[in-house]
Amino acid sequence: MLQSVIFDMDGVIVDSEQMHADANAIALVPYGLTMPAEYYLSYAGTSKYRMMEILIEKHHLNATADELCRAADRENDVIFERDGFREVPGVVNLIKMLSNEGISLAIASSSPYEDIYKVTDYFDIRKYFDVMVSGFNGDINPKPAPDIYNLALKKLGFTPEASIAIEDTDTGLLAAHRALLTCIGYRNPLSGNQTLEIADAILEDYSNADINYFKSLVNKA
Repeated sequence: MLQSVIFDMDGVIVDSEQMHADANAIALVPYGLTMPAEYYLSYAGTSKYRMMEILIEKHHLNATADELCRAADRENDVIFERDGFREVPGVVNLIKMLSNEGISLAIASSSPYEDIYKVTDYFDIRKYFDVMVSGFNGDINPKPAPDIYNLALKKLGFTPEASIAIEDTDTGLLAAHRALLTCIGYRNPLSGNQTLEIADAILEDYSNADINYFKSLVNKA
């Protein structure tokens, strides 16, 4: 019996993967890293902090992860003030539908809580979520570790067998899979080169997913 659906945020609720990549490409230039935005899309699904740690080690940057995150956040704010957020098509209606059907909803995101609140308030959907979990602050292991999903399930009070995760990246799907969740891979063309090969089902259009679609996936698991 389906009891909960857990959403990733970037690339699943908000089309922000490109925005983050553009911000990173600008923010890291003063630190000696000159790479196109597409380079950063390869880190989609990884927490920003962990990505910065990897970049510091890989490119021998003279900066801390906190410093680079703050620089990227400043550029993100500039882009947000200019362009706002763009909804992944159909996701707000999907969230409302699931909530109206009595399904408990959660967000399990690698973004910081500040960003989760900003996005959900922008689309006026925070009220539909029972639980929000961030893997950004280092208290839990980031995706692809299952910790963020395990914590979301614990807060929801449901078992993996009664729950579904929606992810747009291979890293996120691996985290959900390791938490023993049924996984939907949302194929977002703005999320970089993702195979979604371990997804139990793949969605390319949220309008194709009604409550029976979700229930059928849990019944198959």
